[in-house]
Amino acid sequence: MATRRELSPSAVALFTRLAAVGCILLFAYLTLALHALWPASFRLLYWIPVVICFAVVCMTFFRRWPGPSTAMPTLLVTRIMLGTWSVLISFLSADCLYGLYYNRSVVPMRGDVSHNSRPEISCLEFNAGLPQLMRNNVTWYKPGFSCSATVFGDLCTSRDLASESIRDNVCEFRVYDIDIDEFGFRNSLPQSDARMVLLGDSFAFGANIQSSQTYAAIINRAGHQCYNMGKPGTGLIEQHRYLARAVDAGTLPEKLDWIVWSVFEGNDLEDSVDPEAPVAMSSILDGTIPGVAVNVLETIRDNSILNRVVTGELYVMSSDSHRVADGVHLRGALYESDRLGPKLFYPPFITHTQQSADYVLNHPNRGRIEAAFKDIRELATTLNARVLVLLTPSAPRVHGQHFEGFPELDGIHFMELVKKLAGSNQFDLVDLYPVMQQKAGEKLFYFRDDTHFNQHGHSLAADEIIAHLERHQGQ
Repeated sequence: MATRRELSPSAVALFTRLAAVGCILLFAYLTLALHALWPASFRLLYWIPVVICFAVVCMTFFRRWPGPSTAMPTLLVTRIMLGTWSVLISFLSADCLYGLYYNRSVVPMRGDVSHNSRPEISCLEFNAGLPQLMRNNVTWYKPGFSCSATVFGDLCTSRDLASESIRDNVCEFRVYDIDIDEFGFRNSLPQSDARMVLLGDSFAFGANIQSSQTYAAIINRAGHQCYNMGKPGTGLIEQHRYLARAVDAGTLPEKLDWIVWSVFEGNDLEDSVDPEAPVAMSSILDGTIPGVAVNVLETIRDNSILNRVVTGELYVMSSDSHRVADGVHLRGALYESDRLGPKLFYPPFITHTQQSADYVLNHPNRGRIEAAFKDIRELATTLNARVLVLLTPSAPRVHGQHFEGFPELDGIHFMELVKKLAGSNQFDLVDLYPVMQQKAGEKLFYFRDDTHFNQHGHSLAADEIIAHLERHQGQ
């Protein structure tokens, strides 16, 4: 009978230390990778104090373990050491391999961004090249400039054009012009002549459509003197703050009739972060050796394969037929309708429309949004203006049910929250969803290749706003 070969005391001590370090690193990895599962109160602690506490427990445990004279502790320590390091290395290897796959198969190559031979460019390329100022300024774009280009929508990359079906049947090539006034906003109306201001994100701004077709321009032509202060990529808190700064700067009239506030279902809940929140640690340490370590930790937190599984962002090219056309991976998800034809939808907006009521009620930005509504109410009182909330649904909400194989959506929980806040603050409300829903099976209100309104969407929004203004004229 073969005898078990015992390890030397120095080898046992080394394996013990490796097992302890492996446990600590694995626990730290899982804490980072699965942070989306923890409640907000746990995430506020983040990983450092948790890992320190676990390290103390781990080291105490292994130091108090019986010595190497007995076979079982040595075998157990060896198994713990091999197991923890094997699992950790497997996770890290999977992260690296998936990152390589994702970057090669999903993310557009750098060369795709600069095909000078193409007469048109992506809206993403066009917008990235616009001269923007700092986000904490009152203005957004560089004052007093104009530009124009032939573009296709923000759900397409230039690599998507390699798909014949996308290029010929989905991409809607169009002229996109921008005229920025002296204050950095997209307007032709002098700010001093404004009787109403339009707040909001890219929907209010009129992203990826001609200036004359935006609902702000249509309202202006109807004689309501609407000044567009829409800024792409902003949330509700920022929108209040840059309006407040414009009022403090004295560039707006002292009194207004209306503040029209566009609230978008697609991402306003997620985008309504505090713009004056403390700077992230990675920004403070950027360019330093500790900053490299922080960047690695944040990469694990945001891009680990476990985190992608938990958040539903793990993508395998062959697993979703809606993300591939003619062998080309798509930025959007392609769905077909017998009546409406093909359209690309933005996957995160589909996910947002599937969130439960608890997700909205317990979201960390909910309290900030409630505070923003109260702040707008105080600002409107100062300007002697009424507030009209324009509730804007996303394309998956409006059109999804008319496309074959489209996933089921949950209730309109975020829009219900906005309605409640509008009522409690005595704001007027125009909800575009019921009106769009009536005609959603007949025509598209969003570009086929874009997340934003097309001319039909802008026209309908303008009609609903103008009708509301005229019903309450003189009140």
